[in-house]
Amino acid sequence: MNESIDDEYLEESYSPELDELIPKTRDDAIERLKQGRLFRLLDSIVKFLLARPESEEICRDFLGAVIFPEGLREFTRVELLDRNLSPARLRGRGSRIDVYGTVDDGSKMNVEIQLNYDAAHASRAVYYWSLVHTNQLESGDLFKDVDRTVSVNILGFDMLKLEKNFCNSYSIRNDGSSRVLTDDLKIIFIELPKFIRELKKPGRKLKSKLERWLCFFVGLEGEFIPDAAEADPVIGLALKQEQIFLMDERMRMSYIDDLMDMYSERKRGARAQKLAKDRSELAEENRRLVQRERKAAIKFVELGMSVEEIAATMDIPDSDVRNYIA
Repeated sequence: MNESIDDEYLEESYSPELDELIPKTRDDAIERLKQGRLFRLLDSIVKFLLARPESEEICRDFLGAVIFPEGLREFTRVELLDRNLSPARLRGRGSRIDVYGTVDDGSKMNVEIQLNYDAAHASRAVYYWSLVHTNQLESGDLFKDVDRTVSVNILGFDMLKLEKNFCNSYSIRNDGSSRVLTDDLKIIFIELPKFIRELKKPGRKLKSKLERWLCFFVGLEGEFIPDAAEADPVIGLALKQEQIFLMDERMRMSYIDDLMDMYSERKRGARAQKLAKDRSELAEENRRLVQRERKAAIKFVELGMSVEEIAATMDIPDSDVRNYIA
């Protein structure tokens, strides 16, 4: 039986490579703002750069880079849609996604940024995909008219420990032959820690349009794309849009508050994971100790020792010895 994605999460999913790019204090964030440096992976920045009508060209180019990373094709249009999705049933759970639009081939595409560890993110991604997919048809519409739905998930943690690539795409396939049943479903996971580690390898250069965009979003374009605006005109447009954000004092202050909240949550999550790991290691250590004591107790019984003699020799209660040899 194949492992499910839910069984693959790493115990330690926080990346020092990504953490070093995040401002740790309010003063640090303000100083970076003075230098014109934003942490672009924050929800508010992603939505500003991709989810506004003024950002249509940027969003179209980025989505095209995700689907066609080598740049062999590009989308000519994207229509940004309402990001509030209603459930199919009265008391069902809805969602508000980060970026949602229709591209020129009719595909519905949504982008979700999840920086902090979420053990159930695979299930969450499928649920969000299902909301996007089932919101297409009205009563009387034909199933053959349903458009493909593509969910893009940009993660700030390692989720797929069995996958080496930083970008992985999933669809509905035959478990035996791997043939695709339908192309209506595509869920893409982009793991930023893996991307940054790959990028930091000696002599590593950007290989695709997608890598250029990811380099921009993690804030490493100065190192890998020295003249980003000239090298990629649409990234240059994103840099201009960013300046509009930087000039708005209200948005800057809100950005700092959101950034500090995100980092605090990230630290809490990291502490919770470490505590869970420590507990797991302690439980495993206790289990091994019990196994050793059981083997020793059984050996002493075979040598003809009484329960009391074994307990005294091993310095454990009589009741533990009885349990071990029962």
